[in-house]
Amino acid sequence: MKKLFTFLTLMSVSLSFSQGYYIQGYRMIPQDEIQTHIENERYFHSKVAQSMIKDGKATGWAMLQRQGGSSNEPNIMFYVGVGDKSNLENLGVAYNSAYKKVMSSMDEGIATFVKRAINIDGHGVFNTTLQRTNREMKNNVDGFNFIKINYANVKGNINEFDKLQKDIWGNFVKKEMNRNNGSQVMWSTARKVTPNGNGYNWNYITVDGYETYEDLIAPGIAGAYGDDHITLNINMSDESIEPTGNIDLVTSKIPWKYNEEKILKELLEYIRGTYSQHYSAGDQKIQTLDLIEACGDGEAFCRSNILKYASRYDKKGTARRDIMKILHYAVLLMHFNDKNAQRETYPQ
Repeated sequence: MKKLFTFLTLMSVSLSFSQGYYIQGYRMIPQDEIQTHIENERYFHSKVAQSMIKDGKATGWAMLQRQGGSSNEPNIMFYVGVGDKSNLENLGVAYNSAYKKVMSSMDEGIATFVKRAINIDGHGVFNTTLQRTNREMKNNVDGFNFIKINYANVKGNINEFDKLQKDIWGNFVKKEMNRNNGSQVMWSTARKVTPNGNGYNWNYITVDGYETYEDLIAPGIAGAYGDDHITLNINMSDESIEPTGNIDLVTSKIPWKYNEEKILKELLEYIRGTYSQHYSAGDQKIQTLDLIEACGDGEAFCRSNILKYASRYDKKGTARRDIMKILHYAVLLMHFNDKNAQRETYPQ
């Protein structure tokens, strides 16, 4: 996972995140100009979007503001739901037609004023076209106000990755949302269509929707895959580890006082055993924990499970097993912490 952005929806027209193509436009607008842009969108551009949606040339539109982050990152994002490929190919023509229709409906004096008001620097950073591939919505929920976008660079077979997102993570999230396990109300995935090239270090996103900011920052779906559901994807070369997996802890000169040597060896054997248990995906290159990481939840998943097993320690007569799980999740948390120590300033 390369980057995570959180956005508040300032205004929208049919923000449904339905299937099909859509465009995300990122801008870096100075703080003293944001209100002007909001007014232009509210009184003109949103009406253009409404006209396009009414004519079946678009499926949705929204203006969103980034929450948190740094000053050198885009602070405004525009969402344009396009729909099918025909709409995508004719988007420019459809926009110009809707633009003229909205202008012609105004009094001439007002139209002149509006043209002057909207003729300002858009402070665009980049636009990207995406194709939504999966979407799940919590039952009896009409919409959401906050979204969390996770940007990933999927290497290898992106079709396989997307299918696993749908079959494993999507089905799971849908079930857990409707069980009220966590505060998330929407989940979707999309592939980047354009632009392409080595300058862009992401090609896939997942989007999580929330009704309030408190919901967004609340802990996610803890213990997502059950008591023992950890899966890993490791690459072991002959140079990095012996085929037998026997690791010498070099203990001869260390005066162990608290059985650390035996405990570490036991932990290693426990972790090794998880690769052959029911929560391992066998020979698949993409496994469950990879999907959790791709959703930006790797560290949170491990941290929440540490807290879960620590809070229930010895309450079910499985004290030693609980400790092993705490240690295992701590190792995984260290892995994700080290992996995510350096992050991109923004997805480009």
